Formats: sequence, structure tokens, C-alpha cells
Amino acid sequence: MTPPPDQQRAEVLGNYEVFKGELPELLAKHRGQYAVYRHRGRVRIFDTFREALAYCADAFSDRVFSIQEITAEAIDLGWFAHASDKDQIRPDDWTSHSG
Repeated sequence: MTPPPDQQRAEVLGNYEVFKGELPELLAKHRGQYAVYRHRGRVRIFDTFREALAYCADAFSDRVFSIQEITAEAIDLGWFAHASDKDQIRPDDWTSHSG
């Protein structure tokens, strides 16, 4: 079940603020990896986006989470930072992108 857009937006914004605050520390140890956030807290770090997405698909049935690439430029990953965007892979379309 996909959460309502307002809930997604609130999750994205909160998680993104936490991510930006942690970015200097993350860059020192995890540059190029992907951080998973949920409810304004970092959950785990993964080597690849695919690994992070697979984890989130299994761990969060409510589909409320964010994935951020750890890079010097703070990049918003759109839906995966959960601000729904039609050009991104949506959680209800994960099966066709998980191979």
C-alpha cells in the first residue's frame, strides 16, 4: 500500500534534513554508497542502490522510507527520497525493476 502523498512528502523532507546534517560524516566513511532513512533516522548503509531498494521492499511494507546516495552534492533521489515523480521507479512497479 502506497502512503498518501502528504505522508510521503513529510517523510522525504524530514529524512532529507537528517541526511544533510549527517553528510560530512557519511562522506568520510561511505562516499558512493546509499543510505536508507525512515522516520528521520538512518537505518542502514548499502553498497548499491539495488541492494538498498531490495532491503526497503522487504523491510517496509508501508513503503515509507528514503534512499539517498552519499555524494558531495546532496542529490534528492525523487521517489526514492519519496517525493513521488512519474519518471521514477515507483514502489508499485518494483517487480519489473528488481532483476
